[in-house]
Amino acid sequence: MQSSGIDPGHVVSSYLAVTVAHRSLHARCEHEAKVTEAAPASAASSLGGVGWIAAYTGVDVANPIDSENGADDPLSAASYSTPSITTVHPQSLSVATIMGHGGTAATWTPPSGMVGRVDINDGTTRSGLSAEAVQAAPGATGVKTATASMTLGYSAVDLLALAPAP
Repeated sequence: MQSSGIDPGHVVSSYLAVTVAHRSLHARCEHEAKVTEAAPASAASSLGGVGWIAAYTGVDVANPIDSENGADDPLSAASYSTPSITTVHPQSLSVATIMGHGGTAATWTPPSGMVGRVDINDGTTRSGLSAEAVQAAPGATGVKTATASMTLGYSAVDLLALAPAP
């Protein structure tokens, strides 16, 4: 599987949108993964607060989600962990998304063994991270813990595994 950067203003002509959202009164964690046959040059997005869109190729377009789980974490902390998920397919791509509230312009360190793709903040109290790693063999991913640059008030976390194309 391959991820691709997204440039504003370009329309992707053919994709399957996979959206997984987890909401609380205070935080929202959402994956918007564009699953394409070929890596798009870019796509358009208009999101409030902090948010992003990621594009992936090499994903099973008929059944893109291997496994997914998310949670709200209402505790004040500098580190937040996703739930562990159990993948079914070898070579699935685990994508961790962590959205935090609190602090001022927080930045993030991705979970160990994952490559950070997005580290974003709105310059005030909202920030987010997206990181990914290939899960070579089916099974439990273990929790994925990311660390913010400061203590935050609460967070929403999610771990999504994309199934590889057959």
